[in-house]
Parts: sequence; C-alpha cells; structure tokens
Amino acid sequence: MSTGLHYQDIEKRSYMIWERQGRPHGHDLEHWLQAEQELTQETMTPSEPASPDLPKKAPAMRKRRVPADKPALTN
Repeated sequence: MSTGLHYQDIEKRSYMIWERQGRPHGHDLEHWLQAEQELTQETMTPSEPASPDLPKKAPAMRKRRVPADKPALTN
C-alpha cells in the first residue's frame, strides 16, 4: 500500500519548513517528520464531499394541514 508521498516532495517541504523557521541547526528530522505529516494530511483531505448526492441537512418536517371541517387529533 502506497501513501502517495514521494521523497522529493517531502524533501522540498522540509526545506521550506527549515527556511520558514530561520534555518536552525539540528532540526532536520523534526522538519522531515513535519513535512511528512503535512503532506499526508493534504492527500487525505478530500477535495470534494464523499457523497455529493446526499443532502447536507435533513429537510424540515412539514405540519399536516387539517381541514377546517375535521377536528385535529390530540393526545
């Protein structure tokens, strides 16, 4: 099973993180792991809803209208 992450992508992202944090010495593994985590989250986040056919909110229930000549049911 492949995660879809490529070495070059992780390398570029970890370099960007290193630069963004002021190029600190000795944090290469931390930056690499952070890059992996960020890229994994980006690939796991769906760009579209899983089921676009499903409504986002259930429709409101409509009250039944009782004709004026019939009494309403009460409990």
